[in-house]
Order: sequence, then C-alpha cells, then structure tokens
Amino acid sequence: MRPLLSVAEMQRVDAETSMPVDRLMDAAGYAVAGVAADMGAGYGSRVQVLCGKGNNGGDGYVAACYLVDRGARVTIHQLAPPDAGTPAARAAERARARGVRIVPIGEPESADIVVDALFGTGFKGELPSVIEPWLSHGAPVLAVDVPSGLDGDTGEALGAHFIAERTATFHLGKTGHHLADGPDACGQVS
Repeated sequence: MRPLLSVAEMQRVDAETSMPVDRLMDAAGYAVAGVAADMGAGYGSRVQVLCGKGNNGGDGYVAACYLVDRGARVTIHQLAPPDAGTPAARAAERARARGVRIVPIGEPESADIVVDALFGTGFKGELPSVIEPWLSHGAPVLAVDVPSGLDGDTGEALGAHFIAERTATFHLGKTGHHLADGPDACGQVS
C-alpha cells in the first residue's frame, strides 16, 4: 500500500524542496500532457484546458505547450490571469509565445478532452458559477491533482464539482482521492 499525503503534508514537501517552482511546474505539466496523450490527445485532437490563476493553472499552461508540440489543437480558458511575476504567469507567457489560444473562460467549446487545471488540493468552498457549464461538457475530463470542487483532504464536494475520467497527481496520492466523493470524482488516479 502506498502512503497518502494530506494537503498540509504536500505543502510541506513543496516548501522543503530545493528545486525551483518553475522546474516543478514543468515536470507536472509534462506529466499531465502524458496522461492526456494516454487519453488520446495527439495530432488533430481538440483539447480545452481550463486554468486558474495559481500553480494548478500553471501546470495547465505547461501541459498545453506539450500538447501543442504533439499536434493537438489547444485552447486555454482562463478563470483569471495569473499574478505578474509568478511561475504561473511565466507558464502562461510560454503558452502565449507558443501560439496557444488563450481566452477568458466562457461557454464550453467542442473538445475531445477537457483538462481541469482550475483549483488544486487546497481548494475550499464552491466553484464560481462561470465554471458550471463545463461540468456537463460530455468530453472526458483530466483533472490536475484533484478535480476542481473537491476538498483535497476530505474528498468532499460542497457543491458542483468535476467528475474526471483520470486525475494526474504529483509525488503521492492525496487523502481526498480516496475519501467521500473522491473515488467517484477522481476516476483513475495516475
């Protein structure tokens, strides 16, 4: 049996690493793109990446770059732009420089895969209403670290949340993947 991490334990692991956040984000985005490729993202496929303004969104921007390199048609839908000078902002600029289409989040667009990179394991509360149309999109969802709307510790969803076919997580699994709504919301955890 593999150990699991709580949100606080994962934050401690992140804080204690000597590796720059940009490098960690690149590795995470590469891993997300790999799982998306396993799900069929490749040449000509349509991938919609939903990005929040934090590091989870940064992972999504990086994944978008790697998916474009595979020939996928990728659009990033921003909940909000990342704060200037942050690793997520640098990842967004990298995606923009690669020619990835970046638009404010709005109505869902056609997709073969939706990547949920909105909120990470520290999310608490309910999703913004602008996200709700994406929850019933119909395309397979790949969640980054934990499906948005799910508590990373308890696995509880206090309202609407994504139901992922796959969840790409980092370092070790999180307790929320295995408790309450977690197993049904996360799908296969990689």
